[in-house]
Amino acid sequence: MKLKIVILVVAVVVLVLSFKFLPNNCNCGPKIEIKIGETSLSAEIVDTPEGRGRGLSGRKSFNNGEGMLFIFDTPAKYGFWMKDMNFDLDMVWIDDVKRVVGISKGVTKESYPHIFYPPSEIKYVLEIPSGFSDTAGLDVGQILSTGQ
Repeated sequence: MKLKIVILVVAVVVLVLSFKFLPNNCNCGPKIEIKIGETSLSAEIVDTPEGRGRGLSGRKSFNNGEGMLFIFDTPAKYGFWMKDMNFDLDMVWIDDVKRVVGISKGVTKESYPHIFYPPSEIKYVLEIPSGFSDTAGLDVGQILSTGQ
């Protein structure tokens, strides 16, 4: 009986510690290498309603060279907010032919409940760390390539 309790306690401790040390505290989806202009980065793909609703909410951090690529089924003017965010972002709005149509720079975590919209219909949104769009030279008119 005592051995079973010890094993159970050890298992719980291991489980708790493994969650504590997971990177960014995330349930990350599949990743893809993408390129916009001359900039390459690794982007997590988000293409389900649940994933799009969750986005980066609750994550502790986000690194330069990483992004989250939201993919929608049909082009529209989708709105994004900063609910439960812990860091600021740039939002890169991309149309159905994978052309950058706008960039919302320096979107702050304090901006919630404000909703941000693209300047025209989009099919993709790339969220990247705040300031990365300037550092990487991202601009309207550039094309997103994914190898897909």
